[in-house]
Amino acid sequence: MERGRSFSFFTLEKRTGRDVPFTTPRLSPQTLDFRHKKVALDRKTAKLTLVNRLVMWLGVSALYLALFIPTWSLASSAPARKPRVGPDALPAAGVAASLLGLWLEVTADVVKAHDKGRDPAGFSRGCVYRLCRQPNLLGEALFWWGSAAAGAPALLAAARAGGEGARAAAALALAAAAGVAAITAILVGDSRKKTRDQEGRMRGKSGWSEFAARTPPLWPLPRRGGA
Repeated sequence: MERGRSFSFFTLEKRTGRDVPFTTPRLSPQTLDFRHKKVALDRKTAKLTLVNRLVMWLGVSALYLALFIPTWSLASSAPARKPRVGPDALPAAGVAASLLGLWLEVTADVVKAHDKGRDPAGFSRGCVYRLCRQPNLLGEALFWWGSAAAGAPALLAAARAGGEGARAAAALALAAAAGVAAITAILVGDSRKKTRDQEGRMRGKSGWSEFAARTPPLWPLPRRGGA
């Protein structure tokens, strides 16, 4: 740093010796909330031991490996050489469900960013948020379910074909099913946590009680009593 010039959070002293007030830009409530959550997450992560980190990394890696088994099976299968199991349209329907899930996730994020820009303390209620309050989680569930459906016929066909690879194919099918069940449980748990947090923050907010009453948190199923 040059002689005669120093920097601090509050003042900026120039060579002339004149102190110029230094102010930080005003942060939006959304940015402040993100920073608070990040600080809390960093503190929680810092307490993890090396063993905890390794278990977490290996667990996440195994989960996503299991989730991608159906996609790998579909891409590497040779339908002409293997007996067909299940409807021929199932792979196409699975791919369509995965694409729909991706569209839901992207659209939900875009709509939420737009709404937060207009009202940082508000909530999204239009477009895909008419289906449910957490369409991004619903989209991720559709993506993984669609992936599993697309690759299921190839996996089951390999398992039923017999031979040396039948047991391996059966094991892969079980691993894929376990992966889909695990990610579904994770998404449901995340949804419950987000629901509690959102209901606590939005309590008393104009329009929230009506929106929450008619819009389910995650699964867009008909309400009882025709609601």
